[in-house]
Amino acid sequence: MIDLNPKYFGGFGMRVDFMRKLSLDAQFSFENNLVADQLNNLGYGGLDNMVLYDEVENRHWRQPGDKALYSKFSMINDGGFYGSDAYYANGSFLSLDNLSLSYLLPEKWLERIRMKQGMISVNSSKIFKLTHYRVADVELGNVPQIRRIAANVRFSF
Repeated sequence: MIDLNPKYFGGFGMRVDFMRKLSLDAQFSFENNLVADQLNNLGYGGLDNMVLYDEVENRHWRQPGDKALYSKFSMINDGGFYGSDAYYANGSFLSLDNLSLSYLLPEKWLERIRMKQGMISVNSSKIFKLTHYRVADVELGNVPQIRRIAANVRFSF
């Protein structure tokens, strides 16, 4: 029986301030688990319409003696590796989830226009993910990951 629960998971963050004017915040998350390997379980060679990934096309078994990551193309798809540990792949990852850069406007500028405080910031989420998983997003599957970037301006009078 294969345990599909994550071996460990978590997150961490950091904040760096420079001269109390410029700050950088970053939030990371990580997880170590097994996920279904979509490339090993597609059953390439059948009469199905499917995407043939370059990795599979270039690294499949062709003739006796080949050392290949993927099996040969076949018209028979009986579930591949379902039920065995070969059905699963390393789904561990490290992700930069949020990044924020903010700048407090200089007091000399603010005094000229009679403001108490002014700040400009840029925030972004889902920046990148480091993983050995070859096809889709480890967390979301085939759903594309949405990256967001937002610019903020805050003034206090």
